[in-house]
Amino acid sequence: MPEEVFKFMNEILKMLKESYKSDTIPEVQYDVESRKHLMSQKRYIFQYQSRHINVFSINAIIRFLLHGMVIQSAEGGQVILKAHLLRHAFATHAVQTEKIPVDIVKTLLHQKDIEVTSYYSAPTAQQVSESINSLHENWISYIDIQKGILRGPDELKELYEDYREKVGTLSKVVGGICTIDSICPTKMACVGCGAKVPRPEFKDEIESFYNWADESEKRFEKLSLPIEAKKMKIVKNRAKIELKEIQLIEKTQKDELHVSKIRFSSNK
Repeated sequence: MPEEVFKFMNEILKMLKESYKSDTIPEVQYDVESRKHLMSQKRYIFQYQSRHINVFSINAIIRFLLHGMVIQSAEGGQVILKAHLLRHAFATHAVQTEKIPVDIVKTLLHQKDIEVTSYYSAPTAQQVSESINSLHENWISYIDIQKGILRGPDELKELYEDYREKVGTLSKVVGGICTIDSICPTKMACVGCGAKVPRPEFKDEIESFYNWADESEKRFEKLSLPIEAKKMKIVKNRAKIELKEIQLIEKTQKDELHVSKIRFSSNK
């Protein structure tokens, strides 16, 4: 275990010995009904007054420690932390991010059935979304799909008006307006985000961003950093898309302002 955790465990053990006025701590019965058959009576550190600390007490402690804190999911929903949810989070992170074999995670969680561990460690919706985004970015770097994802002026206008009615205060970002009113799903990668409405009055910001990405791509290529250069290529493609969307908006605005002039001439 990490050194800091080991130190904390020693502090807890010292406190327990003092409370029991003994050089050791007593053996206690494991107090989780669904797992009693898996765990024998032992000197568990998670004990107090000769009783194993049960899940209800653990959840109460978690709520006390996190009092006043608001924890949200990537979609903006409130998360209520409980011991059971932390087990899910641990299993998912261990298998999906750390790539620890599921049978080892099963042993760490003291689970009898590996299918239960597989359910615990199933990828989250956010992980699936990030994987799809990563795949999409790889496609963008090799295939020109700009026309397929170009949004029309009417669609952008509807998105902008809907956001203004719902939120009121406009969130300015590079080259436009952000229409997300909760936690950012793209981790502030605003250029190319589907929730952003590019605005003609901020066109120069996107052009500057494109030039920065172009210079960075060339620099990374000189430094023999192909992956970083590919990232800059993706950024450039996203900036190009937004510039094309702004062109469409400008053309639409010009058409709306255009007034036809009719001239009459007399034929002699």
